[in-house]
Amino acid sequence: MQTPSSLKITKAIHEIKGQHCEKCGTEAKGFVYRKAHPIYYCRKCLRDELSTNGRLVA
Repeated sequence: MQTPSSLKITKAIHEIKGQHCEKCGTEAKGFVYRKAHPIYYCRKCLRDELSTNGRLVA
């Protein structure tokens, strides 16, 4: 059984095909979950977003 928060994440994953990047407007490939809402990004912008917040180590 899934919890309410995991259901929200599952829904965001299923909806990613119809979404566009918040920064540049290209097709979304990933998202960051903030304030109970997903923010969709393309791969480049997602990588930039995660690296500026100190979450990506590579």
